[in-house]
Amino acid sequence: MTELTPAASLAWKIGAAEANASRHAFIERGHFLIGLLSLSKVVHDEPPGLELPQKVKEAVGRENARVEELLLRLGLRGTVLRRALRSAMGIGEHEPDGRPISRSASLRLAFRRARALAKGGPVDCVHLIAAVLEQPDAPLARALAEAQAQAQDIYKHALASSEEEAASQQDAGRALQTLLEPLLQSLREKHGVALRVTPESSAFVVEQAGSGAAPIGLEQALERWVRAPLEALAAKGTLGKLKHKAWQLVYDEGGLYWLPDRDPS
Repeated sequence: MTELTPAASLAWKIGAAEANASRHAFIERGHFLIGLLSLSKVVHDEPPGLELPQKVKEAVGRENARVEELLLRLGLRGTVLRRALRSAMGIGEHEPDGRPISRSASLRLAFRRARALAKGGPVDCVHLIAAVLEQPDAPLARALAEAQAQAQDIYKHALASSEEEAASQQDAGRALQTLLEPLLQSLREKHGVALRVTPESSAFVVEQAGSGAAPIGLEQALERWVRAPLEALAAKGTLGKLKHKAWQLVYDEGGLYWLPDRDPS
């Protein structure tokens, strides 16, 4: 399965809890949309009992900002939509048995569509909003009508937002690769170590360069997340002593990590 962003993974967990609490046998599209619209509470209110690593919380915050921007463009309020969704979904008759709750067939189809929208990259919340609302089921349609929201309007704006984000990341990714090449070449020549930067890692560095109230730019992001850690290892003499001579820089749960590269080609 294509990787989900930390925010999308968290929305899935919230949607599962929502389905369980309302005694439904499966996570439906409406439950999952509640999860997507509840990330703001995680970012702003810090619910008790939910302790997230700082890197994950920052990643969720950045993605939630995109969701809130989407709602703002459409003149919609997340609280109103969540209330309408809970009313439309109602209370089921399923007795929770302690086992993990699964996605409904309809939601699985939406995830498949989101993977197509992501085009091989991590599936994020905006991809999932577009996919869930492309063909809303009956409860979802009732909730949107109650909230005076149009599924197709949200879908089109989410799709446009995803395409804009993808185009921006592609441009920045090419610029980042130009900056990376001298560093990787130096690493190979000085220490005999090859480092491969995965597309997800590049996307993370690009995101870091442009996020926040004061964007730091690609060069500073590269310095912080790639060059500085490499130079610290070099200063300790660690690079030349590494058992593995091919490494990959991977993205996971809001941060970058080094792993042996099993496929350096």
